[in-house]
Amino acid sequence: MNVLDLFAGIGGFSLGLDKTGGFKTVGFVEWNADAQTVLRKHWSNVPIFGDIKKVSRSSLWEAGIKHVDVLTGGFPCTDLSNSSKGSHKGLDGEASGLVYEYGRLAKELYPTYIVIENVVQIKKYKQQLEDIFDDYKLTYTDTDALDFGAYCRRKRTFIIGHLRSRGGRAVSFKPSSDRQALRSGGCEDSAPMLLPWKGGVSLERLSSCIIENTEVNASRIRTSVRLPRGMGDGKLYLMLGNSLSPLITEVIGNAILGDML
Repeated sequence: MNVLDLFAGIGGFSLGLDKTGGFKTVGFVEWNADAQTVLRKHWSNVPIFGDIKKVSRSSLWEAGIKHVDVLTGGFPCTDLSNSSKGSHKGLDGEASGLVYEYGRLAKELYPTYIVIENVVQIKKYKQQLEDIFDDYKLTYTDTDALDFGAYCRRKRTFIIGHLRSRGGRAVSFKPSSDRQALRSGGCEDSAPMLLPWKGGVSLERLSSCIIENTEVNASRIRTSVRLPRGMGDGKLYLMLGNSLSPLITEVIGNAILGDML
């Protein structure tokens, strides 16, 4: 299935979907130059579009992208998150309002599935989302990366939409039985939240949520994480903080493949 990855960051969606063997990323939309460097390192033959407002069916066609089955993306949470310094205007904010561009492309490209990732506060705007993506049956799933095998807690909401003209089915997912929470002594807080330490940010803890193989040593960030050498810690922290766990997106991909059967 062909995937167009919007707001791609360093490719957390595509990395997980690739691992299922049933998806092929045919294009990325990502404006950040550092993140583009990471994408080119790992998907050298996949075109990258910088400004989502300039992406259209015709521009994709010119790049050789003729068909999109799945549209993925976590649009900016700047105006949604309780912890952000954004406007708190919700989907009417300048950054989070880019969800309307996501909706525009969904109508232009008409993919069978859409997958949206954002902070849990996104559920406050269900009616707006239903209006934006009115061609789709939307299913909301709350997640914690810890429950999928990551070495940290990271709570997010994923929304899977299935095209109503194709049946409009509810598509949900849950952690597999062999990827249970890494907790000890029954204490839910035994793993760290992805927040700065008192003495500064912790790249090691942040990276532990992104690394695709939980067997690796999370403290060896530059060999464990798929990021180019030479980038400063500030850039690394920003990109990792904006990413999402491929451990979850792999499960989502399998759920979509199962829905097609």
